[in-house]
Amino acid sequence: MTQSATANNITDKPGHGHTSGGGHGSGSGSGGTSGGGGHRCGHKVCPRKIHSVAGMLFGVMMVQHFLLNMLTMWPSRFDAAVGRLHDMGILLPILSLLLVILPLGVHIVYGIRMLKSAGLKYNTGKHHRGSDFRHLLQRLSAVVLLLFIVFHLATIHRWGLHQVHRITGWSMLDRYADSGLFNASDAYASTATAVGHFFSDSAPMAAGNLLISGLYLAAIWATAYHLGNGFATTAMVWHIPKTPAQENKWSIAGGIFGLCIGIIGTMAWVGLMFH
Repeated sequence: MTQSATANNITDKPGHGHTSGGGHGSGSGSGGTSGGGGHRCGHKVCPRKIHSVAGMLFGVMMVQHFLLNMLTMWPSRFDAAVGRLHDMGILLPILSLLLVILPLGVHIVYGIRMLKSAGLKYNTGKHHRGSDFRHLLQRLSAVVLLLFIVFHLATIHRWGLHQVHRITGWSMLDRYADSGLFNASDAYASTATAVGHFFSDSAPMAAGNLLISGLYLAAIWATAYHLGNGFATTAMVWHIPKTPAQENKWSIAGGIFGLCIGIIGTMAWVGLMFH
């Protein structure tokens, strides 16, 4: 959940409630307050800024993750890259903790707090960056990503259902007896199975398989939107653009960035589905 307009649901100091269409593109109907540096957080440590920094740190790692997975277009290169990554030894879990788990945890905690305040209403009357539609999409993409991350970690990694199987011994989880579905020594084949053949190897077009592969594709584009829009709204939270025109330029740049991320992620998905 990268920095979103949801992050702007914290009450502001008086005197900054004027509205404009900055960040909406059309300059009307956004329902948000003006950019141009007029918005200020009413806290000594601004929750929106903490949320944005954590989101950007995690976003950088997601870009790296998507670029690595794009190598699934060339399975042998993907296997080699994953092998080099896991050759880092103890450094890998340390970096994962510092650059993935901690930023993601902080971002989720603040994001849930802000989502609880705004809900999934179209017009909350409280956000301060971007249009109502972008604000809604950011919150919806956050919900999709949170649910997907839970599913992804539970099935792919050894800290999910593998641990449940170890504790309970449930036969229905026997496929997780050795580890999660991902196997670093057989990176491409195990990942392709998890994404494209989750329920059945013998019937790749089975409804269950299509459901899970579709979930992965939806998560890719939810990530793309969340990162792209978050890139623009983070700049606004930190008062980088000073005018509505500058906010619009940041919004366009965020849209282009998100589109690039979506294309890269889709290439990874195609590499796993059709090789």
